[in-house]
Amino acid sequence: DISLTLTGVSFNLNDAASEGGGLWINTGTTLTMSGSAFDGNIARGAGADEGGGGLFVNGGTAAISETRFEGNASLEGTAAGGGLLAVGGTTTVSQSLFTANDAANSASIAGGGLYNQNTQNAGDPFVELTNTIVAGNTATNGTDLRGRHGSNGWNVIGTSPDAITFPALGSDQTGTDPLLGPLQDNGGATFTAALTSSSPAIDTGSTDLTVDQRGVARTAPDDVGA
Repeated sequence: DISLTLTGVSFNLNDAASEGGGLWINTGTTLTMSGSAFDGNIARGAGADEGGGGLFVNGGTAAISETRFEGNASLEGTAAGGGLLAVGGTTTVSQSLFTANDAANSASIAGGGLYNQNTQNAGDPFVELTNTIVAGNTATNGTDLRGRHGSNGWNVIGTSPDAITFPALGSDQTGTDPLLGPLQDNGGATFTAALTSSSPAIDTGSTDLTVDQRGVARTAPDDVGA
């Protein structure tokens, strides 16, 4: 088994012939990632269980926090998951951002931001989202989300997914534009997209958040960070 801990790492402009444009993890791998970024990666796999422009989780455990997925793409055949594709294992995402990712294919499965294929059988895990923004992604189907995702609250989803795709809690906002600022150097190990002053994500995060994606202490600890 492999345990992989990544902090402040950038995966930029990689191009994969099949799955996982930026990174691919498999059964037996435990990935713990924080303060990192996936930018402009491409996955060109043609099959329904291929894709994941930024990250492909084919098994194992992926715990992702304070990480940005932006401008990644899954482009061929029936491949899906512009930002992230999960077809096995367990994936949790917290305090992260998925935006401007694309899943353009010829089939009805896509998911510009995230696609979870795990829930094909009873007992398969959801991709669990907490304090995360998924907005401004494009796809043939499921603009931001496709497949079943679980919510632990305080998420902002750009489209309005149905209750099966995303069973929203009272603290979640769906069908909401988070009004992000431009991608730039705001400090920290990677570029970030800050919330603009009128963003509906301000003061709507869980109160136990202490740092943002940059690892900087929050001046208002209940803000959702991008």
